[in-house]
Amino acid sequence: MVRKRKTLVDVVITDFIDSVKKKEFEYGQKLPSQEKLAERFQVSRIVMREALNKLSAMGMVRFHQGKGTYLDSLENLTSFPTGFLELVFQSDKNI
Repeated sequence: MVRKRKTLVDVVITDFIDSVKKKEFEYGQKLPSQEKLAERFQVSRIVMREALNKLSAMGMVRFHQGKGTYLDSLENLTSFPTGFLELVFQSDKNI
């Protein structure tokens, strides 16, 4: 099986999840703006927005128009089977 390289978005998602596991963000917390998150993870706002969209599709963050982005249930972070995130990243490229 040929392994695909992780995209920058995939790296940001992994780093974001690690930050949550380290309790740098808390459940229900309003996250910093996309601009601030992009600075923190040293990526463009476009990359950060795409990462947040994927995290939203996974149920890890939720958007409230005009209010911001919030971290959703932390249970979602531990309920994925091993290799799930890699599968999600690979399936995106096949769509």
